[in-house]
Amino acid sequence: MPQTIDAIVTLSKLPVSIIIVGVGNADFDKMEKLDGDDGVLKDSHGTPVQRDIVQFVEFVGCMRTGSLSQQVLREVPKQVVSYMLMSGIQPQAVPVSKTAYKK
Repeated sequence: MPQTIDAIVTLSKLPVSIIIVGVGNADFDKMEKLDGDDGVLKDSHGTPVQRDIVQFVEFVGCMRTGSLSQQVLREVPKQVVSYMLMSGIQPQAVPVSKTAYKK
């Protein structure tokens, strides 16, 4: 676990997203900790993550609600924007045509 946390802190400076899907009925407390939603993740030297890059979801819970893809990808846009801002890149709005939503 300490090596994993160290790696996540190092990777938080890069354009990376980590998605963890918990399968089965195991104890996922450690995965919840890696997600960092309950506090700032810090490496073995006390260095905090630069930005949130980990999303953890439980497969069974998502399958009950039919929201696996939504939950897995929920934080990715925020992660992309946070990397851009951290790197001095100003995100631009993308124009969406009305035909993009037609089936």
